[in-house]
Amino acid sequence: MSTRPVPSGAAVRGGVRWTAALAVLLVVLGACGGQPQAEKSPGASPIKLSVPSPAVPSPGPAVITSRRVAGSNTVIADSRGMTVYFLSARGGHKAPTCTGRCSAIWHPVLVQQGDVAPTVPGTSLKAGVLPWPGGHGQLALSGRRLYTFTGDSVPGDVKGEGFITNQGGTTLTWHVVVLPGIPPPRTFPLNPSPSPTR
Repeated sequence: MSTRPVPSGAAVRGGVRWTAALAVLLVVLGACGGQPQAEKSPGASPIKLSVPSPAVPSPGPAVITSRRVAGSNTVIADSRGMTVYFLSARGGHKAPTCTGRCSAIWHPVLVQQGDVAPTVPGTSLKAGVLPWPGGHGQLALSGRRLYTFTGDSVPGDVKGEGFITNQGGTTLTWHVVVLPGIPPPRTFPLNPSPSPTR
């Protein structure tokens, strides 16, 4: 019967190290395989997902409407009857605050660039159009840009009221535009009246 020499302790330790290194290499190679990043184990580096640029809604007519909603409030809606919201942003609304991913959830109320009536008939609200990227105009009331919320599925929904967004490190709160004392439904065309002819 032939006998083989028993490996020395150093050789056993070297073999264990080599086996452990091979196991680690296989795990690393397996992790680099086809496993989606979103399924990687916790503790990995933060994952940046690429989000396609949001589709910009088509400009609609310069018309707003009013609707009664839960709580018997009358709120402003767009031409389709969807509740419109404004942001509690500081520092004015000349430049859009909600862009990129934000505007994929909060759609700007876009209208054709041009003049609108300076006031909403029968109210103290001032109307205007502020520039939106791409040459569009965004409807504004009393200087505040108007948006609709993708979480609202039917006219009269107000699911975005009080919604809090973090945009560029700034916390913003969304609100509906309430019209006290004006019974709905009403339609407010915002196209300027033609100048009287002489």
